[in-house]
Amino acid sequence: MSTSLVINIAFCVGVILSYKLLKRIITKALKKKRSSESIGNCSDQEFQRRVMEYYKHASKEYNDLNGKVEALFKDVYKSASDIIERNKKRMNEELSNSTTANAKQVSDQVAEAKKELKAHTADIAAKVAAEVMKGHQNGKRKSEVISSLSRDLSKKLH
Repeated sequence: MSTSLVINIAFCVGVILSYKLLKRIITKALKKKRSSESIGNCSDQEFQRRVMEYYKHASKEYNDLNGKVEALFKDVYKSASDIIERNKKRMNEELSNSTTANAKQVSDQVAEAKKELKAHTADIAAKVAAEVMKGHQNGKRKSEVISSLSRDLSKKLH
């Protein structure tokens, strides 16, 4: 066998043997580290310290998040208030314009009705006057007939 082949085989055997040894060493080290970092394996003071650190960290994040949410709510509330105010102004303007237009329309209708009422009143007055005149003329004729009859009767009686 050649020397390079022997060297290569020796190298492979060394790597295989060292792999198993390294695997055992690394596995033991990782187990030791896991067991030392486990919550159940630490002292009460260490556990309390870790819990307090976690609580402080969570509380700080909660306060930051709460502040951001409050700021967001304020912005949303302000935007909503602005939108409501603009819509309220627009609706008041439209209502005012509509009310003015409706009032003008009603005023025009009342003026038209007033003119029609005056025309009808004048027409009725003219008809009544004509009837009165007609009645007066009929009454005059009747009174002439009655007065002539009463003269005739008084002549006969006297």
